[in-house]
Amino acid sequence: MSIAPIPNMPNAQLPPPPGLSGQQASILVGLLCGAGAMFCYAVLETVSKLLVEGYHPTQILLLRCLAGMALGVMLARSRGGWTVLHTKQPKVQVMRALAGSVSMLIAIVAYSAMPLADAVAIVYSAPIAVTILVVPMLGEKIGLQRGGAVILGFVGVALVAQPGGQGVSAYTGLALMAMLLYALSNVLTRKAGNTDRGITTFWYTQFAFLILTAPMQIWVWRWPDLEAWVLMLGFAAGGALAQYLITQAYSLAPASLVAPMDYTTIIWASLFGLLVFGTMPNALGWLGIALIVASGLYIALREAKLPPLRNKGRVHAWIRRRPL
Repeated sequence: MSIAPIPNMPNAQLPPPPGLSGQQASILVGLLCGAGAMFCYAVLETVSKLLVEGYHPTQILLLRCLAGMALGVMLARSRGGWTVLHTKQPKVQVMRALAGSVSMLIAIVAYSAMPLADAVAIVYSAPIAVTILVVPMLGEKIGLQRGGAVILGFVGVALVAQPGGQGVSAYTGLALMAMLLYALSNVLTRKAGNTDRGITTFWYTQFAFLILTAPMQIWVWRWPDLEAWVLMLGFAAGGALAQYLITQAYSLAPASLVAPMDYTTIIWASLFGLLVFGTMPNALGWLGIALIVASGLYIALREAKLPPLRNKGRVHAWIRRRPL
C-alpha cells in the first residue's frame, strides 16, 4: 500500500520507513498528524480565551474561516480544481460541517468563563463519546471491557465538571454540548472518509463556518487593534493548519486510534492555562482528567496494537486512504 502520491506525479510512491509495512506507516503518519493538530488546537483555545474578552466569537471564527479558505484554494489548485467539492455523501458532509462549526463556536463561549484546562478536558473527552456513537452510526462493537472504560471516562468528566448541589453551570453545560457535537463531527468525518477525499471534507467545513459567522458581523463586528490583529491572524492560520492535519489524520488512520490523541490537548491546555492565565485544575479536576485520559488510552490499546496490527471485527476495518 502506497504512503502518499507525490503531487503532479500520480505514479510515484514513497517507500514506508524501515521495519513498517505500508499500512502501518500510513497509520503512523496519521497519528503524527493528529498529535500536531491537537497542539495547534491547544494554542487556539488559549488565543480564543484571550480574544473573546473583547471580540465576539463569530468574529474570531470568521477570520479563521477566511484563512482556511485561502489554504483550501491553494490545495484545490494542485488537486483537480473545484472538482474537489464533489461529494458522494452530501448529507453526511453538511451534518459533519455544521456539528463541528457549532461545537467550536459554543466551546469558545465556554472557555471564556471556565479555567482553560477544565473546559478543554470536557470538550476533548469526545473520544469517549465517539466510542459510543460508532455503534449505531458505523456498526462497530465496543465490548464489555471498552464499555467499562467508557463509563470510567464519563466519571472523569463528571469530576471535572463538578456540578455540586446547584447542578451544572451554564458554561459547563456548553462545554458538554460542544463535546457531544465534536464527537459527532469526528464520527461523521470517518464516515465521509469512506468515499470522499480529505480536501472535500475540509471545504465543507469552511463553508459551514462562513454561513454561521458572516451574517452576524453586521451586529457584532469590532475593528481589532494591532495586538488583536496579530492574535486573530495567528488564530486563523493555526485553525486552518489544525483542520488540515486532523482531516488528514482521520483519512490515514482509524478513528479508534486517532481520537485518543485529543487527550494531549489537555496536557497542553493545562500548561498554557498556568503560564497565561495562572489557573490549574483542583484535586478533583486532576483526578477527573486522569480518568478521562486513562479511559481513552485503554480504549485505543484495546482496539489496536502496533506493531503487530490486529485485524479483528469491523472496528479494525482500516479506512482506505484517499489523498488530498
